[in-house]
Amino acid sequence: MGRHKRMQTKKRNTLKSVDPFNKDAKLEVVKEKLAKKRNDAPKANQIDDQVIPKAWVDVNAWKNDDKFKKRSKKKNKNLTLVEQQAMKLGEEKRSYETTKRFVQRITAKTYRELHEEKDMAKFAMAGRDRKEVEEDTKQMDEELKRKKAIRKEQVANLMANRRGAKEQKVLDKKAAHQAEVAARKAEVERQKRAEVHKERRKLARISKPKKQNPLAADRESVIEMYRQMKKQKPAGLDD
Repeated sequence: MGRHKRMQTKKRNTLKSVDPFNKDAKLEVVKEKLAKKRNDAPKANQIDDQVIPKAWVDVNAWKNDDKFKKRSKKKNKNLTLVEQQAMKLGEEKRSYETTKRFVQRITAKTYRELHEEKDMAKFAMAGRDRKEVEEDTKQMDEELKRKKAIRKEQVANLMANRRGAKEQKVLDKKAAHQAEVAARKAEVERQKRAEVHKERRKLARISKPKKQNPLAADRESVIEMYRQMKKQKPAGLDD
């Protein structure tokens, strides 16, 4: 069923340019197209605002055809260390080539070039004497051995330093533990000595005889005399 509404929601009474019966609209479109194609002189009000013809744009495009940038390959960000070093040396991995195959190809190329150089030096085709080449090779071997020895010594020193630091840490920990144990023992010994001293003082206080006061007898005699005098009656009070 169709949708029926009481209120109109869209105007359908306007004529469109595609309408076959709307000849005026078609004529306007044709006039606009012809005006764009014609190269008329600009009017007085169009001198400052002129439209660039399409032919002029095409000519400039043909002139600058060689200036267009070529499409560059996308850089692969997930490069391995081998690929990065190879790119620095001017070698690039081919498409659909594994890293293992790439390393094999570069190794074969390197050995091939080395053998070519050796053959040229051997048969005096490189412009140098064979003895000079042997001396240079010997110097390079000695330099390589020296670098390896230095690297080995550095690694040995590093391991010795790490081992020494580890041993020193163990010794420091052991010394701290021994000092703590010695301090505890000293504290226990001090407490024991304090207890023994306390017991000795207590025993000495119990076993020590009381001191006799030399004036105690005189005091007793004075008290007795005072009592006797108190018992006696005064002389003037006799009946």
